[in-house]
Amino acid sequence: MAENASTLLTYVHLTPTVTVVKPGIPNPLPKKLFSLTMDVPGNKAQYIELYGTRKTARRQPFGAPPRVALKQPLDQVSMLLLQVAQQMVFEQELATQLREFASYTPQYKFAEQEVAFQGENFRQTFENTRIASVAFSYSQGKIWWDADGKLLPSATNAVVTIDQRIPAANTGTVTDTNSVGGVVVNSPWSLPTTDIVTQVNTIKKLAAQRGGGYAPKYALYGTNIPGYISQNEVCQSLFPFFKEQAQAITKQGIVPDDFLGLTWVPMQNMFYQDESDVNQEIFRPDYVTFLPEIDRNTYTLFQGSRLIPKNFGVAGTGLEVLDNYISVTGMGRYAYPDFMGGFPMIVDVGFDTFLPQIKTPNAVFLVNTCP
Repeated sequence: MAENASTLLTYVHLTPTVTVVKPGIPNPLPKKLFSLTMDVPGNKAQYIELYGTRKTARRQPFGAPPRVALKQPLDQVSMLLLQVAQQMVFEQELATQLREFASYTPQYKFAEQEVAFQGENFRQTFENTRIASVAFSYSQGKIWWDADGKLLPSATNAVVTIDQRIPAANTGTVTDTNSVGGVVVNSPWSLPTTDIVTQVNTIKKLAAQRGGGYAPKYALYGTNIPGYISQNEVCQSLFPFFKEQAQAITKQGIVPDDFLGLTWVPMQNMFYQDESDVNQEIFRPDYVTFLPEIDRNTYTLFQGSRLIPKNFGVAGTGLEVLDNYISVTGMGRYAYPDFMGGFPMIVDVGFDTFLPQIKTPNAVFLVNTCP
């Protein structure tokens, strides 16, 4: 139990209520998208892109001097991390309760409940922002923000765009000169006679070729995909050989794991609420996102840092002020006293510095199955 108001409101007490949370946005995304983190100082980061090769060595007559081999290219990618921050003002009543904190034990209970209750929804917004940002990276290939710092479901009114650099040829119907009509999805999945199997296998081949050998492992799919597969004549011809998979599609309405050699993840329940309390879907119902195995070669969730006060209250002057700051990585919270309009208030500040980064965008495909 805390012994005084300062202990209750310091960074150390408040931060766990932000970082240890139950997500508010339904989150079926692979857990590695949130666990593969890298901490960096401040809000800037960079990494090196290494290009492996599948070329073969050149033949040379025995005894002849060797031919000159070209070095593989290296690219440096620099980033600015996202910064989200909000503050919540606790009204004068809480400050009054804390004024004689040590002499009256019930005050502690009231103050603790007030901070915990108000903080529940407050801290949830930061976790929601991370989840939605990662999800939009793989559903749209971009994250959009308006002039007021609000997350957007589309590019309309966006003033800041985080672009994951997924090539246009990997989106929509997917460009492929060897396919009929120059695109992979030359017939919609909603049509029972469409050869979905061949289309998926072509995308897998293109992903490995364009993405430097990183073949797809996951397929993140929207609401309509199981229905299209269940009624598809080509897929139905495979069902007798995969009875458990067929039952999962026809009875449970999901695409089972390992169907066509992929891990299928349903995304239809993933949404967030905008500032007008309108539910916004993150994954489009007719789309499938194909992505490779998630590791540090293909993805990283970068976490930046910022300085915040360690203790609640006035720290003093000079070196005492500097000594009162601590560097915090990723999400956190702290509180400070203030006088707004001449009345004592307690201000609770929450923040997060982060950026989900797809490192192999050429291996990611955002496919519209019903153009």
